[in-house]
Amino acid sequence: MKPFREGHGWAIYNADCVEILAGLPDDSIDASIFSSPFSSLYIYSDSERDMGNSASHDEFLEHHAYMARELFRVMKPGTVICDHVKDTVFYANSSETGESGLYPFSDAALANYQKAGFVLRARTTIWRCP
Repeated sequence: MKPFREGHGWAIYNADCVEILAGLPDDSIDASIFSSPFSSLYIYSDSERDMGNSASHDEFLEHHAYMARELFRVMKPGTVICDHVKDTVFYANSSETGESGLYPFSDAALANYQKAGFVLRARTTIWRCP
């Protein structure tokens, strides 16, 4: 796939992350900065390829784990990824139990990255006012 923008020694892709990763060679990326898909928080399209269209958090996390493994494969050893993730709030009657609370998506994403081989070096919380 052709980069969205590119220059000497860099490229920016604006496309499906799984398709892009599958086409990249092993150990070829110096840094990756992105916002991975968010389970059921957003549905970006009606495509079955859209990870947000998963039937459950577990199904979504299977897809996310595949992305994490592919990302680890293409990253050069010792390089860094920066993934913007968000814990999601579920309101009364919107969870499986009917209770309200917080789904710690950042922890689930981190577990996938660690299973793929990444090491957590830092975590930053950005507070926001809804």
